[in-house]
Amino acid sequence: MKNEIVLLIIIIAFLAFLMIVKESGNHVADPYGNGKDFHYVLRATGSDEESFVGNLTKLLEEDIEDFAKGDILLILGRLKNDSSVICDSVTYYEKSLPVDPEQGAVIHETIASLDCGKDVKDHLLKASEMWKAAGSVFRSELDRHLALNETFTIETDTRELPEFNLTIPDNPESIIIGNSEIDLGKHDVLVSQTDRVTRDWLSYQIFSSPFQDSGPGELLTEYELNRKNLLTTFSERLTYDDEELLPEIGWHEGARIREIRETGLTHKTASGTIVFNHEGKWYAPDEEGVFRFEVPIDKVLYPTTRFLRDDIAVIIDTHGINMIVEQAIRNNATVVVGCCDNPGKIKAAMYLAVKGIKTICFTDKYLPLILGSGFEILGSPPIRREGDIVVIGDRPLEFETNETFVVMGMAGDKFALSYYDTPKIYFDQLSESIDLDIEHVTIDDFDQMGRIIEKAEEIGSNAVAVRVFTSQDYRDLKGWLEADEKRRAILFHSVSYPYGYRIMKEFPEQTTFDDINPLIS
Repeated sequence: MKNEIVLLIIIIAFLAFLMIVKESGNHVADPYGNGKDFHYVLRATGSDEESFVGNLTKLLEEDIEDFAKGDILLILGRLKNDSSVICDSVTYYEKSLPVDPEQGAVIHETIASLDCGKDVKDHLLKASEMWKAAGSVFRSELDRHLALNETFTIETDTRELPEFNLTIPDNPESIIIGNSEIDLGKHDVLVSQTDRVTRDWLSYQIFSSPFQDSGPGELLTEYELNRKNLLTTFSERLTYDDEELLPEIGWHEGARIREIRETGLTHKTASGTIVFNHEGKWYAPDEEGVFRFEVPIDKVLYPTTRFLRDDIAVIIDTHGINMIVEQAIRNNATVVVGCCDNPGKIKAAMYLAVKGIKTICFTDKYLPLILGSGFEILGSPPIRREGDIVVIGDRPLEFETNETFVVMGMAGDKFALSYYDTPKIYFDQLSESIDLDIEHVTIDDFDQMGRIIEKAEEIGSNAVAVRVFTSQDYRDLKGWLEADEKRRAILFHSVSYPYGYRIMKEFPEQTTFDDINPLIS
């Protein structure tokens, strides 16, 4: 009888072991990320996924930070739908500890979200303590609620942008565009997005942790000058030749921040932004944990995003002013730099402006929606150095109210063409306050600046509102400006790109920028 009992115990134990093995084999890592479309951005941008995976895999062989290796494995595991590769990332995240409280909190949230045999509750509680140490009370409380599986309420404010009106005198005769200015020096604190600044996953430039900062007075390090930490070319480098790429000028926020950093100001990248899905849309929070600022779905579906719940995620590679509000306020920023190509990003820039924090939107598609607001927010502004400071904006050009403006707009759904619509958005807003003679010209593909120039010459206009992106845009506009010094161009969504930057530099007396506070008299 005793032997039979022993045998029965052995059988039960063996069956239990088999069940554990079976469950382990069927375990799906990344439970809340599983099923999300992490191929979305690759598909939308026309990227070759096989090539992307191959190049990202090669990056694992390079001398890069452990946090970056963890992110690369996470991306690869998600794209391949391979739980074992996803869980391989955890080793590298663990090797990144211990670090400062903010980065440590995000690492613990990451490990908890992937559910690879680690104690989820313990990691969320550790994240909670670290957020408290970092100074984010609402984030600490949120992680604690998640750890203890408690019911809690998340506050939202999804109100849309308010309407503004320009102050227009009777019988106005002139408009000055470009008078707005932001001066930056070594005592300023700049908080920026991470994407297209220190990392760019789409062009497999993930060399480091997303948490990077420079202290006051600290100039670019040799590492950053080698463009491995402060990036200046992105996915364009994969397809453009040097003539079109102009790497010496550089692209996007990374290249422009590099120039601003020459002042020795403090620069911090914002990462680990929590977002919440409310009624089918995602929102990022203010400093109190009120989720106000809409985040486009493509940014939520970056393959580096962590999901703590189906409706709660942590965005690592932040992209836009809407994702850096909490960090800007917590770090006492005086200025922020990020994308403004979404109304939620403009709402965030307004929120920061009310709190005295200036915003520079080198990409500015929807900034004209708050024309006349009076806020210190600049769109696609020029940059120049004056002694120890960098002057942003300050490019006043005067126009008569009775002259004809030839304004660029776009039609079609080709990827990235929509930014050519920014001039039209601006003048549509301006026309609601003042009666202007506007000649609209629509493009439906790249390299069609000639249409605007042709119309301007046909009707004898000396004022155009355009976007400069390609070398062809640059050549066409340059030829027109050179032919007559009375000709002027208002440039939108241009300074992020090398040819837009170049034409601003070459024609300081004939070009200006997206100024939401024009002076009308």
